[in-house]
Amino acid sequence: MSRQDLGDLGQYRLDINIPTPEPSPSKRTHIEDETETFERADPLADYLYAAGPLRAEPPPVMKWPTRHDSESESKSKLKDFEMLFETSRRSGQLRNEANAQFCLGLLNDNLGRLRKAITHYKAFLRIVTKFQDESAAAIGYNCLGVDFQLLGQQYESEALACHNQHYALLQKSSDIDGKFICNTNLGLIYASRNEANLAVRHHQEALRFAIRSDSEPAQAIAISNIGLASVLKGDYTSARSCMERYLDLCQKARDMQGQARAFHNLGGIACHQGAARSAKNFYEQAIRAAGYIADGRLESQAKVALGIALGKLHLQAISEKKQ
Repeated sequence: MSRQDLGDLGQYRLDINIPTPEPSPSKRTHIEDETETFERADPLADYLYAAGPLRAEPPPVMKWPTRHDSESESKSKLKDFEMLFETSRRSGQLRNEANAQFCLGLLNDNLGRLRKAITHYKAFLRIVTKFQDESAAAIGYNCLGVDFQLLGQQYESEALACHNQHYALLQKSSDIDGKFICNTNLGLIYASRNEANLAVRHHQEALRFAIRSDSEPAQAIAISNIGLASVLKGDYTSARSCMERYLDLCQKARDMQGQARAFHNLGGIACHQGAARSAKNFYEQAIRAAGYIADGRLESQAKVALGIALGKLHLQAISEKKQ
């Protein structure tokens, strides 16, 4: 693709950028401008998502910064795009100004400055909306919605509004990847709000688009998410079936971290089903898988959960002796 201004682009295919998963998307990530706020109880605090909120990658316009840039690279590029923004603003070159605003948002994301990034994405959206550039606006609403999502539950309404706007802009589009991303993000928000039916609906839609895109990693994310939303509904049979399928896909892809998460979640489901011995076995496998990839955080979580499962087994043994 030639280097064009963002507003001159037609439809383009989005790449799925899967961030490092947190125990739940409702958990707050580390950000530089963090403030103390009240958080409600997380309905899936004991489970591990396959991925957090998903971002759509920008098209290859200019020399875009990337979300993989290091902190030093991001800080260096920040100066360049701040200069581009000032030059474009003074000369009235709105499309170049929009490009600069988007890149400044992305670079501030890289540096953990989510509130500052939000300011730039809002400015970007104001400009591309003037040009009625729906494909660019869709990217902007995705970026804005993810940042609100990562800021925590107090920004859920803003995140939901952005992802719904993204959803609306995609309805007449053939952008399958974008529809997968948008439905996934909406499902994660509804799950954090304990609105299980809406979460399942959006994750099922995400799976439909993942299948159409023939992407097994996307299918794995959607299936895992359907499983966790089924936990919220109390449908542990469906939850286990989905998580076993997620495990199969992770084993096929030789994704050890995914396997560790799947074993951990299967342990939690088994606990809810009263199968403490099965839970113990699943947690032990999660510990081995996490140890193999030196994921200390996941290994620690699985060890804590294993301790709880062993406690339940001990209580079962005492109860059986009394009988």
